[in-house]
Amino acid sequence: MYRVMLPAELVPKIDKIIHDEQYAGRNDFTVRLIRNYLDEKEERDKISKQYEMFEADKKRRLKESSLDNENEE
Repeated sequence: MYRVMLPAELVPKIDKIIHDEQYAGRNDFTVRLIRNYLDEKEERDKISKQYEMFEADKKRRLKESSLDNENEE
């Protein structure tokens, strides 16, 4: 079991979302919120890794290009 303590002022707002968006209850809302966060984090991490690989490749190509230019001179 996992228990979450929330500030009292958030409870009515969360309960409204639960009702309006037809969640099964607070637990369902919390589980979905956590899953969504983890999914989004995983996606951000993938994008970040792809960006790092892109930047490394770009640096490698720039270095190769500058070496080719030096060899032509």
